[in-house]
Amino acid sequence: MDYRNTLSAAALVVAVGFLVHGYPTANADIGPVVATGANPLVHATGSASGSIFTAPSDQILVVSDIILTASGASGWQPCSSSVELSTPSGDLALFRMTADSTANEGASHPGSTVSHSFAGGLPVASGEQVSIAISGSCTVNYVISGYHAHQ
Repeated sequence: MDYRNTLSAAALVVAVGFLVHGYPTANADIGPVVATGANPLVHATGSASGSIFTAPSDQILVVSDIILTASGASGWQPCSSSVELSTPSGDLALFRMTADSTANEGASHPGSTVSHSFAGGLPVASGEQVSIAISGSCTVNYVISGYHAHQ
């Protein structure tokens, strides 16, 4: 047997061995894992300021979606309101809403609607409370949803 055949066979064995065992295994960190508890999803609806969620002591809460609508009360003047979503650690989101006060002016400025899904979500630390504060002259209605996630 010629030495070139032996070297070729050896090179082939080394190459196959490297391909099979040479690459490290791939691992991915996929981020928060949605809880599998009794009800990992949360939502709140309303039109008044106050506390809307409290994150469990062993999980974070992720606010994922928000829908706000504003409408005027009465009179001929447009209304304006601000909406603040916050925790004791700070603000999560701030919005400014405006609307006409009467249906007669509705065609020129019918009101504000915010419908937003946060791609990464707004994280709320374990045990923290989420509050909404609505101030101004508009009537603001909200729907806010999210989910619990392991830390």
